[in-house]
Parts: sequence; C-alpha cells; structure tokens
Amino acid sequence: MSTTTDILIIGGGVVGLAIAIELKLRGAAVTVLSRNFAEAATHAAAGMLAPQAEAIANPALLELCLKSRMLYPDWVKKI
Repeated sequence: MSTTTDILIIGGGVVGLAIAIELKLRGAAVTVLSRNFAEAATHAAAGMLAPQAEAIANPALLELCLKSRMLYPDWVKKI
C-alpha cells in the first residue's frame, strides 16, 4: 500500500497540529512527524487568552491578540 503526502509537518505541538488541521480541512494529505509528546514544549506550556492581562505595550500587537481571541471559539468548533 502506497501512502502519499502533500504536506509534511515536523513538530506535533499545538502550532504543528493547528496547521495540520487547517490543511486537512482544505483537502491536503498531511503527515505530522513528532518526537515524544512528553518532551514537546506544548506539553509544558501554559496559555491563556487574556491579552489585556499581559500589559502589551505595542498597540498593533494588542489589536492582533484581541482579534485572535475573538476567532478562537470558531476555531475550537472546527477541531
């Protein structure tokens, strides 16, 4: 049996998997290569969706963070 891949993603952390999901939803054949999940940065990282709590001084970055937070609920529904 032959397997073909359109896209190869190296890294199975939150960013790699998010990219893989988006590409798969767009019809791409995706393969994700990842080492031991317990050693990945995502496993140890803590995150929150509270840009105002971070005291972001750059207005453009704060705007991006706020827009990203607004998109998050729809993204979660996709996965």
